[in-house]
Amino acid sequence: MKIWFVLFGLVVTLRASAQDTININDTVHYEFAAYLDTYIGWNTSQDITGTAPYFVSHNSLNQVGINVAFLSVAFNHRLVRGKLTPGIGTYFNANYAHEKAANRMIMEANVGFALSPKHGIWLDAGVLPSPYTNETAISKDHLCYSRALAGEYVPYYLTGVRLTVPFSNKFTLYAAYYNGWQQITDKNNKPAGGVQVEYRPNLKNLISIDAYAGDERFANDASYRMRYLIDAYWIYNMNGKWSASACAYWGMQETTSISARENVWYQANVAIRRTFKKGWSFASRAELFSDPNLAILPYQTYQSHTNTAIGSGTISIGKKMADIGLLRLEGRYFYANQQVFNKGVRPDSFWGLISFTAWLNKKGHL
Repeated sequence: MKIWFVLFGLVVTLRASAQDTININDTVHYEFAAYLDTYIGWNTSQDITGTAPYFVSHNSLNQVGINVAFLSVAFNHRLVRGKLTPGIGTYFNANYAHEKAANRMIMEANVGFALSPKHGIWLDAGVLPSPYTNETAISKDHLCYSRALAGEYVPYYLTGVRLTVPFSNKFTLYAAYYNGWQQITDKNNKPAGGVQVEYRPNLKNLISIDAYAGDERFANDASYRMRYLIDAYWIYNMNGKWSASACAYWGMQETTSISARENVWYQANVAIRRTFKKGWSFASRAELFSDPNLAILPYQTYQSHTNTAIGSGTISIGKKMADIGLLRLEGRYFYANQQVFNKGVRPDSFWGLISFTAWLNKKGHL
């Protein structure tokens, strides 16, 4: 798989070099960004560590916490581009716990070069943002503050090489080779990769279809084999009076101990937001997450429960301030078909969150 990917890149490079003229005097654009996401949360269910079940984002309870704080620098030239985003916060503590210590602060670190500046074809390598689901770790960009369960059980980040090929102003294809499912350091040297087709019919809509396939076996999960994911989402007018998004995916984990057809998880969620005058907004989200044989949900806490499905409803009230700050109050109710919350003694759970997020961007050119 690696060989075919490299050969394809070389073919595109040779084709591009025959068509493009290099201009060494092109402008270099840069962007500096600062971001700080603080919160306090309460949950009727928590484990002995004082965290919200099933989550790595803003999961610390009963104390003021920093979910994500980062400083980022990015540059973009017609021939080369790069981005470095180191960060700290409870999100990093929970989500990077399996990474080597030197890698636990890397949110994004990649560099790319233009195979064809004329056609917008790029090859980027490093720690890359995940294309999966309609939400990322940056809460200010989303309709509700907390992330849907969908996003917690796909990669937040991926490490590898990604090819970007725009076919038109509306269609873009991405193809990638990865170290594995949310891994900076490759755990097994087995092949993994993904593809994404992004469709922008107009300025108000974004539709994306994504797929992942990779061999996930390693020491802690020796029974794992191939993992597959097919994901689709839609985002509507994120900056308008009305905004909406929806996402659905299906995943399958092959193992040596259970039939692959039975080791399946899936989800669907939909969210809507109405923005009012003076920066006020009201958002709501509904979701269903099903993982009948615990293919992806945490084994260590809920291993006695199978055929589990979890639904949740979210209400979020927000107040935007001066285009650099966002205050949000959010309530989220969960209900499961089994007693899977608070170490298996409750079928339901309520999560309350108050957050204040601030950010700053500075753009320029050299």
